[in-house]
Amino acid sequence: MPGSLLLLFFAFRTVAREAVEQGRMGRRRTVGAMDGAIEPPW
Repeated sequence: MPGSLLLLFFAFRTVAREAVEQGRMGRRRTVGAMDGAIEPPW
């Protein structure tokens, strides 16, 4: 089922983005590594 896979991926990206937003306020170390793994830094 490609549809559900895409939905899972989208949900994961949303959660990761929220984690990045929180990382800017405090937990920079863990979220920085997660952000680098999900999104290229350019």
